[in-house]
Amino acid sequence: MRRRFSGLILASLWLFAAAVHAAPEEPSVEFSFDRDTFVAGEPFEMNISVTADGEGEPTIHIPDTRGLRVLQRSVSRPSSGMSFSFSFGLGQGAKKVVRNTGTTRHQLFVVADAPGAYRVGPVEITLDGHRFRVGTRTINVVAAGAAKAVSPDAADATASLGGQPLVLQNVKRDPDYFLHMSVSKDSVYLGEMVVLSVYLYTRTSSLRIEQFTREPGTDGFWVERFEDFDLRRIQTESVVVEGQRMDRLLLKQMPLFPIKTGELVIAAPTLSFTVGGGFFSFGRQVTRSAEPVTVQVKPLPTTGQPAAFHPDNVGHFRLKAELSPNPARVGEPVTFHLVLEGEGNVRKAALPALPTIDGLRAYPPEEGVTVKAAKQRVTGTRSHKVLLIPEAAGEYTIPALSMPVFHPGTAQYQVLKTREFTLTVREGAPGAATPPAPPADVGTAATDDAAGVASAANRDAFSRMQTQLRSISNRINVDRGAPLAVTRPLYLGLLGGVLLLFVGFGVGRWAHRRWSLLREVNRPSRAAPEAIRALRQLGAQSGALERDAFYAALHKTLLAYLAARLDVTVVGDTQTELSARLVQHGMPAPQVAEFMTLLESCEFARFARVDADAADFRAEIDHAISLVRALSQGRGTPSAAGAPAQGGGDA
Repeated sequence: MRRRFSGLILASLWLFAAAVHAAPEEPSVEFSFDRDTFVAGEPFEMNISVTADGEGEPTIHIPDTRGLRVLQRSVSRPSSGMSFSFSFGLGQGAKKVVRNTGTTRHQLFVVADAPGAYRVGPVEITLDGHRFRVGTRTINVVAAGAAKAVSPDAADATASLGGQPLVLQNVKRDPDYFLHMSVSKDSVYLGEMVVLSVYLYTRTSSLRIEQFTREPGTDGFWVERFEDFDLRRIQTESVVVEGQRMDRLLLKQMPLFPIKTGELVIAAPTLSFTVGGGFFSFGRQVTRSAEPVTVQVKPLPTTGQPAAFHPDNVGHFRLKAELSPNPARVGEPVTFHLVLEGEGNVRKAALPALPTIDGLRAYPPEEGVTVKAAKQRVTGTRSHKVLLIPEAAGEYTIPALSMPVFHPGTAQYQVLKTREFTLTVREGAPGAATPPAPPADVGTAATDDAAGVASAANRDAFSRMQTQLRSISNRINVDRGAPLAVTRPLYLGLLGGVLLLFVGFGVGRWAHRRWSLLREVNRPSRAAPEAIRALRQLGAQSGALERDAFYAALHKTLLAYLAARLDVTVVGDTQTELSARLVQHGMPAPQVAEFMTLLESCEFARFARVDADAADFRAEIDHAISLVRALSQGRGTPSAAGAPAQGGGDA
């Protein structure tokens, strides 16, 4: 009866082993996207999850789809995957099988160049020597104008901020955290500023903001940046959303200036952040996307529009001009400085050009722009400096310049003007002393008298300054009665010592780095001698160690040998991965299998209820040394476990 029962057990084991070695089941593939509508030119996130069950790790290849461009991709294998092993057979002929079950996730950020239907897949998977082609998905991409701005499940939500009512438009509300994007105005004129804000609403304070995996789409806008906005100092406010108290975090705020008319859609951003986490946990990564926002951009009114109006001149501006020096002499450079300042997009503003003036040679203007964006305002200046060279004496008229602008606040046009200048050019060499210009309301005779008085006063002041300078005497004794300190032997010796110390320090650092580099390069060749030395030290101490402490130290020493031999970190690798790496490095497969068995026996002996004495410890040490030698030299070892090592030298 007992013999028949044993036969049934063995038959069951062999049937289980045959099932384990059978062809793996077809992996499953799932597709998920961050949106329901795909728009040409707008990036979207595509996740492809592959769940496979087999002995080895699956190799996954996602074929490229013509017309879809991959902007960024990442691969992750969640920690929820399972791995179990099963051994069948007895003694040295025992066979160990490892099964891995898990889901591999491919995250891709993709953009379609044109509307149309795109077929993604099939995904090619190689597992345990078998190839599978599974999983396809077809996505329909529409043109930008035909896309619906928001998802069907988005709706408005009522909120309260500081007692004031607030309406959150087009939001997919989540009870824990959601992302919302809003604009200061949903209807503006061409060139009028609109402020875009992105908020994160959350019920938990234990989160860590990482990055925007997709920025808001600003196609059709000129984008500036607020200087006083810093993501490192996030502004947090307490709000009540649909009766639920939450924190609102301002994550992004930037001014936008529309550069074309019509319905402009600001594509939805995507944010990644980590929730929870602590000393023993990394937390949970969460991704949230906001809904797109539509801004209606109106064309500038044609009623009352001046003939010379430029469509980029939209804002609240002031125009002024300066001319210096005036008067000037023939050939002396004169600068005409035209400045536009105010609130608006001064970078794109078009300044009026100075007309050609006979007798004044003009050079191309030197342009300058200064922008200050802060406190939800964009102000600045735009200037033109025109260099004029008078070619003949006389009076020249610099005409008044006009610049039509559109004020979006009043929705009206206005014409900015500069004053007219009269440039007086006298005969004489450039650089000669020129009296200061008289006030504009002084007559010609009074002007000449004032110029003569000012010139005489300047000459008298200069004469007094020359007299005072001549009266200064130099009473400093510059006689050198002793040699300079820099020529003394003590100073030269100190200087040479410092130089030698500096050179020695540099040579020492170079030698240390060279030695460290050589030590790292030779780490695999030193793995066996260091491991044998550590094993012998463990054998000398084995008489004073308990069973679990001995096998724990032996297991640690063997793993350290593998890490040094392969020059990689092996902690956390499965035995299947370690075996594959050792065989790839040219080590014999039988000895690799025996080494893995020794590692497994160390784990088993640490927790098994068996007795072991000093003789057993010495046998394990000798067996480990023989395996290390065999793996390092590429030759066989005694087949009997625990056989003593031959020879006394280190490998």
